[in-house]
This record gives sequence, C-alpha cells and structure tokens, in this order.
Amino acid sequence: MSLQFSFVTKLANTVNASLPIYDSEVAKMYGYRAPLASKPVDERIDNLLGFHAELTADYTNIISEGLLSETLQLFDKTFPKYSNLISQNKKLDFIVWSAGKLTKKLKT
Repeated sequence: MSLQFSFVTKLANTVNASLPIYDSEVAKMYGYRAPLASKPVDERIDNLLGFHAELTADYTNIISEGLLSETLQLFDKTFPKYSNLISQNKKLDFIVWSAGKLTKKLKT
C-alpha cells in the first residue's frame, strides 16, 4: 500500500502554516529514514508522525531561539518581494528543503 505522507503534510500546511512540510529532502537533512514499505501501514504512519512531531518542535525551537536568524534575514534580502508575505516557518521549510537538494548535488 502506497503511503503519500509528503502530500499529507503539504495539505496540513495549507490549513496550518506552522506545520512543516515533510519530504525526502527534509528527511535527508535530518538523517531520517522513512520506514520500509514492507512494514505494516500503522507502524509506518506512527513512525512518520513521530518524526513530523520532532520536526515541528525543531522548527519552533529554531525560530523562537533565533538559531537561523542570519539565514532567514538572507532569505528576506534575496527575496525582498516576499519577505513580509511568507511566514518564518515557510521560509524555514524552503531553506531545509533547499539544503537537502544542495547536498544531493554536491554528492554527484
């Protein structure tokens, strides 16, 4: 059975922008490996939800503690038209996802 957790998190993010988006690039940046498709669906969902909860807590901590404030400021400087239109969480989503993509390119 196919499990499209990335799609679910994108849908949840449209309802609540403070929820991070999960995909393979984000997982890669966190060293997270999604459960194998051969595992029972309930087990896979629990595992993915657990990682998503950790990701949510981490994003909240990064923003509240200002851990990537320079990076977020650079985002605003690079994309000034969007600096006030995009939430800190959405910017962080993009930054983490982009870092995952860059890591892949650096390895090839």
